[in-house]
Parts: sequence; C-alpha cells; structure tokens
Amino acid sequence: MGCDIHLYVERRVNGVWESADVWTLDPLWPDAWPDVDLNDQYYPDRNYYLFGILANVRNVPYVAPIAEPKGLPSDISDPIRRVSDEPDWHSHSWLTLTEIFEYDWTIKVPNHGLLTAFNFSLWMSGFPDKSRPPRRYQRVNPFTLKEPIQRISEDELVARLRQINPDYPKWETGRILEEVITTHFA
Repeated sequence: MGCDIHLYVERRVNGVWESADVWTLDPLWPDAWPDVDLNDQYYPDRNYYLFGILANVRNVPYVAPIAEPKGLPSDISDPIRRVSDEPDWHSHSWLTLTEIFEYDWTIKVPNHGLLTAFNFSLWMSGFPDKSRPPRRYQRVNPFTLKEPIQRISEDELVARLRQINPDYPKWETGRILEEVITTHFA
C-alpha cells in the first residue's frame, strides 16, 4: 500500500483564506472530490523523500523535514476543511512559501534497492542516462531463490565486473552483456 500527499494552495484575501488552486469543483456536485488531471496536479508522484521533507511522513533519519506537522490552521477555507476531514488522511500540516524557499534543496540522499548486475552494467555504461538513478530495480522474492541475495556496494560490483573484463564497461565484441553477466553472476 502506498502513501500519497495532497497539496493545496491558499492565499489570504481581505483577511480570509481562499483556494488558489488551478482546478475547480463541479457545480453540479460541489461536495464531490475534484477530478484533477494528472498534468494539473502539483505533484502526482510518490517520492517519499519529498514527503519526509514536506511533512515528515515516511521519512528517513538523514532527511530533515522543513517542519514537523503543525495541523491545519483553524481559519482554512471550507473546501480544504471538507477534504481534510477524510478519515484516512493524516499528518496535516501547512508551510509558507518562505519556509519552502529557505529549505536546503541541495541535500543528497542515498538511493537503495535491488538491482541485477545486468541492469547495473547498463546504467554504468550510460544507458539510458547515468545522471539518473537506475530505473529497473529487480523485484525479488527471497523465498524462491536458490542462492541467498548478496549485498555488495557499487564499488565492489564495479571491481568484480572489471575482474571479468579489464575494459569494463566496454565488452569484447561478439558477446552480449547479458551472456557475460549470466556466466559470472548466475
């Protein structure tokens, strides 16, 4: 089960909070949840590091939140109050633009997951783009494995691949990378 974050923007006009969101409620169904196109949402993804930064939800010890959840102000607009009363919603909070802009967004966080040696090799060779983390983590059921999972660092895996082929990440012609990996890491 995943966790989502719902972002709403409000502004104070003449001392009263009003929605500054880009979508509107359907006039025929004003109490219904607004149907917001993915392209119009502020953040349609599940980045738990971001959730940790914004609301300390699903956070890890090395990521400092902007602030601990503060609840919602007592004078929020009615549309936001209605949706915030949903029973499975939790960790309500709010942030000012100043708090968001003053946060150190240059922090780096470690990426983790299971990655096959083959997919790691593709990533190391720059395919499709080494500036981003590898996309394809292997989903492994540990109960179906014949051998236990080996936990090794990126440096150790590179060293092993260089033992197999000193020209790593280039491979000798005529052998496909998958064949080399299967031979040495199966």
